[in-house]
Amino acid sequence: MANQSLIEKLLKRQEEEVKVEVELKGLADTPFYVKLDKALYKELEKEASQTQGEKELPHSVYVERLDALVVVRSLHDHNENPVFTGELYEALGTWDATEIVKKVVTLAEELVIHQAAKECLGFIRLDKVKKENDALKN
Repeated sequence: MANQSLIEKLLKRQEEEVKVEVELKGLADTPFYVKLDKALYKELEKEASQTQGEKELPHSVYVERLDALVVVRSLHDHNENPVFTGELYEALGTWDATEIVKKVVTLAEELVIHQAAKECLGFIRLDKVKKENDALKN
């Protein structure tokens, strides 16, 4: 029975929506939030692996797509609305997430977003994200 409380905590954690605040001063002075859960991540993995025809997708292309999809689908503004909307895609003239990220997000911002996404998924601790975020600012 000692494990029952641990099981309950783990199940509760799985149900919680995790959002991590990130500062992207190059974009705005207001905070941004990264919101990502395991179900959305699995959906992004599936989307990133889609191919045209029967050609096998190179792993490097898959990883690049997945990284871009994580950025565009998890980043939210201070009102918790998605940052990357259809309007932005139309204004930039592309619907390719990889191209969008290359056009509008700096490498440092992308790293901050990915670190926060890992925190949302439980891969790294929030305090580590904050330390690395502070290091990137300096």
